[in-house]
Amino acid sequence: MSGYKIFNYKTFDIADVAYQNPSKSKGDIYMCHFDKPFDVLIQTKDTTLKSSIIETEKEAYIELDVKGTDLQTFIENIDSYNIDYIHKKCKEWFDQ
Repeated sequence: MSGYKIFNYKTFDIADVAYQNPSKSKGDIYMCHFDKPFDVLIQTKDTTLKSSIIETEKEAYIELDVKGTDLQTFIENIDSYNIDYIHKKCKEWFDQ
């Protein structure tokens, strides 16, 4: 990757999202990367932190409250897009 590019989720065009062929990670997990020469970061100011940084032995994360926001709709649209995209590519990617 040659860096990253920041997108505002309100102007991000989901139709521009294309993925590289997935590769098996571990177990039954497959990873797929955007077919872009940069990492994609989504920018928003429409969230509320539910807590401070949560750290465990294996990971660190934050919890966001997006309920009822445009960001929630955006995330739901990305989920739907991913499901449709994977369904269209499943024969090519998984021979099924």
